[in-house]
Amino acid sequence: MNAIVHKGDRIRITGILPNDPAPLAIGEEGTVQAVYNQGDSYEQIVVKWDSGRSLMLVPGDPFAVIGFGAAVDDAR
Repeated sequence: MNAIVHKGDRIRITGILPNDPAPLAIGEEGTVQAVYNQGDSYEQIVVKWDSGRSLMLVPGDPFAVIGFGAAVDDAR
């Protein structure tokens, strides 16, 4: 499917979202807010889209990571 994503990463839609009746436009960009994992894969990616729209990504949705967020150091 796609690259591993983490909170803070920037992503871009690279194709048509197959399971959404009102999909985001190809090229739409946003920032990952959370990733809900199931084992070694993900179930949902919560994204704050630059357009202000709210829509989670699910397995099969086409996207690319275009920038990486800063790692969080929990030891601080």
